[in-house]
Amino acid sequence: MRWTRRTVTTGSVRLAVRDSGTDKPPAVLIHGLATPQRSWDRLAPLLASGYRVVTFDLRGHGRSSAAESCAFADDVRAVMDALHVERPLLVGHSLGALLALQAATERECRAVVAVDGGLRLERPRELAGHIRAFADALG
Repeated sequence: MRWTRRTVTTGSVRLAVRDSGTDKPPAVLIHGLATPQRSWDRLAPLLASGYRVVTFDLRGHGRSSAAESCAFADDVRAVMDALHVERPLLVGHSLGALLALQAATERECRAVVAVDGGLRLERPRELAGHIRAFADALG
């Protein structure tokens, strides 16, 4: 698969981006926490026959620069805006799934595929208590 590599800047953060650059409908692949955009390397070629495939490293991941904040949603917006992505298929894994769902609330999308994630936890302290109690019960 042939990629066009570029850098998208949001604030002081430089994001490493790959774009298959075709005229097909866009598919934006968003990786999970502590994994790089290369985590999509086996899937991207399978999508390339029907989609313009875009992958990128979130701030602090892969070839993107580090940042003091974890404003990952800003990264998704910046990439889609810079590449003029309209009505994408958003595919996210883990944290990327949550970011894909967030992006879908902000702009029109073809669909969202949330792999192993995407459910926002509104009460993480309560959940932590349940997890501790469960772990204690296991011994």
